[in-house]
Amino acid sequence: MLNSIFPQLRKIYKDDEKEFKRVAISNLEFYNTNPQPYPFVSSISLAMYDSGQNEEDTRAIKFALMGPLAGIGDALSQFGLAPVFSSIFASLALQGMTWALSPSSFACSESHSVFVH
Repeated sequence: MLNSIFPQLRKIYKDDEKEFKRVAISNLEFYNTNPQPYPFVSSISLAMYDSGQNEEDTRAIKFALMGPLAGIGDALSQFGLAPVFSSIFASLALQGMTWALSPSSFACSESHSVFVH
């Protein structure tokens, strides 16, 4: 998580190098969640650091949100967006728009390339 919030932590702790290093090291822990809700978690963490909240409270909130937000993000991306886009591009492909085909479909049609003389 440190890689994404490093510049903001530098601004928050610009006058206290020792505290900056302590907070930076505490954010080197592995944080596993879906990428879509990640900005929400990082924003909450930064707001808590900026308001002077306790390090353990910030860590507790961050890790309490990890699992639920991963589930919500998975549900949105895999069961919401993926089927919508798949159905749109399947419809376009059935109408003859070859740019809507998946890359694996191009592997089957390589021998029938228009550029073969």
